[in-house]
Amino acid sequence: MKHQNPNSSLLSMPNARNEANPGARLLNAARDLFYSHGYAMAGINEVIEKSNTSKKSFYNYYPSKTDLGRAFLHLEKESLCDLVDHFIQKNPKNYRAFVSAWCRFLKTLAKSKTYKGCPFANLSAQSSGEFDLEISETMNLLKEKFINFLENSDLTLNKKDSERKARSILVLYQGCIQMWKLTGDVNYFDQFKEQLLV
Repeated sequence: MKHQNPNSSLLSMPNARNEANPGARLLNAARDLFYSHGYAMAGINEVIEKSNTSKKSFYNYYPSKTDLGRAFLHLEKESLCDLVDHFIQKNPKNYRAFVSAWCRFLKTLAKSKTYKGCPFANLSAQSSGEFDLEISETMNLLKEKFINFLENSDLTLNKKDSERKARSILVLYQGCIQMWKLTGDVNYFDQFKEQLLV
């Protein structure tokens, strides 16, 4: 059964990202801390202090750290989908151009000091399974985006071949990021591109 944040409507409201809103400040602080320090290492008190809110505000918006974690994943899903949509919209039919633009962006991102890898893989590794459903749903949504793109791209793949290629893209994407994290070698992003264009 899907877990729902009791305050999930906050995420879709325009003021959810308004800094005057305590719930938004908590979520923005958590997003920064969960991503930069790791979910397991970021405590509720740290989030409260960074957001300049109170414990009462925290529990008013997020009954638990797990609920805050789910809200974090929701925002990360929106960001990832927006990013992929951006590259698809810029290259709606051209698979090679899509891959080149996406890989160039990822390599540039990896060179920055703030990039810590895939937030979904990171959180999955730091939790005890309480976010499996949200993470799985996000990866399936990403896979569906790739399938739709591939079916309509200049590759002219059928549904079955598009699904197979979409799965390969996800495997290579996660593998590339993990190898970069393990070694610090940004050239894995070039290899990612080469493998996608084979």
